[in-house]
Amino acid sequence: MGPNKLRYKKVATYTGLMLLGLLGACSSSLQVKGQFPTPLVQPLPLHAGLYLSPELRGHSYQEQDKERHEWAISTGAAQSAFFSTVLPALFENFKLFEQEPGTDSGVDIVIRPHLKSFQYSLPRETRSKVFEVWMKYNMQVYRGDGELLADW
Repeated sequence: MGPNKLRYKKVATYTGLMLLGLLGACSSSLQVKGQFPTPLVQPLPLHAGLYLSPELRGHSYQEQDKERHEWAISTGAAQSAFFSTVLPALFENFKLFEQEPGTDSGVDIVIRPHLKSFQYSLPRETRSKVFEVWMKYNMQVYRGDGELLADW
């Protein structure tokens, strides 16, 4: 290999490494995790079910902003953990539905949360060492036969 080819190969390698570094600096990802305490409440005498849609379980927020650059924030696992920890403590009997329940679900009520809005703040925005994430939900409660009881 001649000296020009060797020099070209080194320049190409260094250029590639620099581009990878720049790409990494322009995009960031965050996996939201959480540990949620079980509520200390008297459970309601109901057999309740929870259905988390695939969209909620796999939720990931994507943003491309000049000031914040490119962010990918995954919240699906944290949302699943939250609802699967808090809601069973509120009812005497509880069932987690993997599939959307039909009209013969075998429970008194079925709760279906829907993520309505998502916001976050970066540590430089909050002037602390933490990220802040806010999620707003629409909660739908259905009777076991599928009739809508509440939508808030």
